[in-house]
Amino acid sequence: MRIFRIAVLLLVATRAVEAQSLDVALKPFVFPFAATDSSARALDPLLHAVRDARIIGLGEPTHGTAEVFRLKHQVIRRLVESGHVRHLVLEASVGEGADFDDYVAGRRDDLEVLLGNLPLWMFKATDFAELLRWLRAYNRTATTPVRVYGMEAQYADRSARHALAYLNSVDPALASRLRMAFGAARVATDTASASDFAHLYAPLSDSTYAAYQSLFLGLRAAFDQRQPEFVKATSAVAFAAARRHVTAIGQFTSLALLEHSRARAQLRDYVMAINAAGIVASAGADERVVVWGHNEHFGKREGNGGYDVLGRQLDRWYGPAYYVIGFDFGAGAYRAPGPDSWVHEVGAPTPGSFTAALAQAGSPDLFLDIRAALGTASGADALRGPFTVRATAGGQLPMRDGVRMVDQSLTLDDRFDGLLFVSRSTPSVLLRR
Repeated sequence: MRIFRIAVLLLVATRAVEAQSLDVALKPFVFPFAATDSSARALDPLLHAVRDARIIGLGEPTHGTAEVFRLKHQVIRRLVESGHVRHLVLEASVGEGADFDDYVAGRRDDLEVLLGNLPLWMFKATDFAELLRWLRAYNRTATTPVRVYGMEAQYADRSARHALAYLNSVDPALASRLRMAFGAARVATDTASASDFAHLYAPLSDSTYAAYQSLFLGLRAAFDQRQPEFVKATSAVAFAAARRHVTAIGQFTSLALLEHSRARAQLRDYVMAINAAGIVASAGADERVVVWGHNEHFGKREGNGGYDVLGRQLDRWYGPAYYVIGFDFGAGAYRAPGPDSWVHEVGAPTPGSFTAALAQAGSPDLFLDIRAALGTASGADALRGPFTVRATAGGQLPMRDGVRMVDQSLTLDDRFDGLLFVSRSTPSVLLRR
């Protein structure tokens, strides 16, 4: 009876096929569970689905849904505890990722200060803080600790701090000269706000751009010409980490040089792909990498205006070794900047939409293994879209022709390998400053 009910409910979201054939097609690939269930078995089907993946993408439909952050925490925890996942790559700047890594490695203790003063708001959430606390506790006794990285280039202020700090350890005089020329106010501090630093999508004066470019060229020359000296004075690992920050500053200056926002967005995804691939390449042969970001970046087809996003590039580079999980959500509210409010209400899913079918088929949530379903002719036929799902709502409130977007028509069979659905969305809770 329950199988028949799932089949009927999912029928409204697919092409006009027979209910019984849809039942046969999707029954083995729909796994209801409750996102609040932290038991070991709740996510077993997902872990089985990604068992052969080298790089696992975890999307999100909004940057401000608490339930998605909590579910990601559970997924990452299970992957870390049950397998070889030792690397977490975030849609955060390279410098921010290094700060997160310092915390989970026990090199710094001021998590609230660290998160509370981030330039971007989405990682200031209490649920993300809980994930970092768990990783820190895990690393205390782990034989191989989990590393955390950023792959973004929207900001370079924290990379400037890390690169100059390393340079100061090997050549204090040169570090002082570069810092003075760059301007101390442009080097991130733990108490500065986002408005203090250059942002990729904000106006950038010629003098500020010139300062970043000069810093990059000075650092690059020093690191490239004196690499043996620097490695001998520190270590190959420390040098490589610092050199990564120099590269990030160069990526920021390259992106900022572009005049059109769409061109910047396209190169931004390419930069993220390059940085993520570099981390995969540096990982051990049996170590897997989890990449965390927005659905729109991780899909395996074009997005964000029709160009090759991060996920499309990863899919081309890694093929089946890249397994991406998208997220959908039912009713509730989420956090995102908007014209009047940071909290946006979302009503019940549109009747007949794929989201509505998922909402009724879950108990209350579910995992759909799209890749496995596509491995059967009937499953591939049942999943042929497009389908109506919740619109992506990342860093800002999505609008079209002055109207708030809620639903979006997407193909799923060529975009995601799996789909996690949470029935309720509540706004992420930001840390108090």
